[in-house]
Formats: sequence, structure tokens, C-alpha cells
Amino acid sequence: MPAYNAEKYIGAAMQSVIAQTYSQWELIVVDDGSTDNTAAVVHEFSAKDARIKSFAQPNGKQAKARNTGIKNSRGDLLAFLDADDLWLEKKLELQVQALSETTADVVYSSGYIFHGDDSHAQAKICPATLGRTDGAHMFEMLLWRNTVPVTSVIMRRETFLKAGWFDESPAYQSCEDYDLWLRAAKSGALFYGLDEKLFRYRRHLAASTSKDSAWLRPMLRVVQRHIDESHFSEAEKRTRLRGLYRDLITALIDEDNLPEARKFLGELSQLDKAGAVTSIQKLLMAVTPRGFNFLSRHFLYRVEWHLRQLVGKDKTIHQA
Repeated sequence: MPAYNAEKYIGAAMQSVIAQTYSQWELIVVDDGSTDNTAAVVHEFSAKDARIKSFAQPNGKQAKARNTGIKNSRGDLLAFLDADDLWLEKKLELQVQALSETTADVVYSSGYIFHGDDSHAQAKICPATLGRTDGAHMFEMLLWRNTVPVTSVIMRRETFLKAGWFDESPAYQSCEDYDLWLRAAKSGALFYGLDEKLFRYRRHLAASTSKDSAWLRPMLRVVQRHIDESHFSEAEKRTRLRGLYRDLITALIDEDNLPEARKFLGELSQLDKAGAVTSIQKLLMAVTPRGFNFLSRHFLYRVEWHLRQLVGKDKTIHQA
């Protein structure tokens, strides 16, 4: 459990571990340079339960904190819980059972998303790819979409070590787990998704990913890192990356970060040199950056979609 200035929520997160029906766990909390009362809250819990251990380090972000926790853990199985999220009480029991019954290397599940302090206001279900998926297939699926929430995962330690430690590079922060799942899949890990909802993921303004750009930026870099090792065609690669660039640029403009939006639009234009929409967007960014998102959403993307439908129909007619 990495923790940075988590005094408001970490008690509930730790209590959700204590409440597990599976009792053979140890909880490693890594205080990542907190300046609030996180350490005091953790000490209050660890003083009452010897299974809880805490370590402190200068602020190094989540990947480093996760690695520190793993280095100081003893178990053959690893699970991950952020300091503002919650596990449901049967989470570990059902996943340990699934590991045994399926011989999977990584087990994950569906769960709930909620906002703020009301953990029972379950806004939506996080989707999981259900059942057994081999590494090669999972790698391709993950490149299209990450369906493995870090809070939902339990994995074998040997699988983690084979894939390699969480990458602490700044470019991947907040998506270091996504990068790990891709590396585990490439190394041949067997994944298994449970339909049971076993965690609650909390969204709040103080979270490191409260801004969309905070997770879209590293997600783009993770996909760029791995996509050339896929079996995607060049057109499929361009489609996936173009979609991520568009989402990131949209988020940056909504967040009033025009300099970085221009930077990523420049990268997109190098990737999508023949794209008519991208060419028009370069002009929009120069002429009316504040109108970029409105014109893109309501005109450019709609026209592009309709043209693709027409092209698709034409191909069907010709094939017929």
C-alpha cells in the first residue's frame, strides 16, 4: 500500500484488509514522504495488529513505493491496494481460491467506482475481461484497453519477478501497473478474470489521477513502449495511438494547459501526417485553440465517423 498524504482515507483502506475473510496476509504500508498525519494513523493500526508493517521513504511516487513494499514483503503472492481504495471482505479468499483452481499467474476482478466519502454510492462497475486468457492474447487485448485495475489484482511473486519490477521512470507514473501487466503478458503469464465485484475504487479531487491528463499522458507512453511488439497492422497501431493523443489533447485543453496540448498535437501530426482531421486540428490550434474541443467533438469527429461508415458500406458493396 503506497501512501502519500493519505490520512483522510488510509484508515478505511487498512480496515478493509483487516476485515478480509482470508487471514493469512501481511500488509506493507509505504509512507511516500507524507507531510500530514498518515504515519500516525498507520502506527495506530500496526500497534494493534502485528501483520501490519510500515516503511517510510522520501517522496518517490507510486512505482517506487510499490517496489519498496514488495522488497520488504515475505509472501509468495502479491496484492495491491492504494491508500484511498477498499477491498470487499472476500477479495483475498476468492482470489487465492481462483489461483489454486485455475493455475493462473494473475487473478483480477470487477469492482465498483465511487466518489468521495460515500463508499456505498457505487457509481459504476469496472469491467473485467472474464475467465482465462493466455499471455499472448492478453497482451494484444491490453494494448487496446487496460481492463486490469491494480486494486483488483493478486499475482504470484515469481510472475512479478519474471516480468520485472514496477518501472519508476516519471513517464510511466500512474500507469506503472498497466506497464507491468503488459510485461507480464509478454513473459507468458496466464491471466484469469473474476466476475465478482471485489473492490471499491475511490475518485476524489486529491487523487493523483483526478485530472484526466494525469493518467492519459502515461497511458500513451506505455502503449508507445509496447505497441511495436504487437501483431497490430500499421493502421491499427495508428488508430490506437491517434485515439490516445486525441483524448490527451482534449483533456489538456479542458485543463487550460495549451502549451502541452500544442506539444502533443505536434507529436500526433508526425504520427498522422496523412490524416485530414489532424491537419485541420493543427489549423484550429493556431486560429482558435479555445474552440478546438468544441469543433473537434461536434464537427470533425462526426464527419470522420460518417465517412468511415460510407467507406465501409462501399467495401461491402464491392465485395458482394
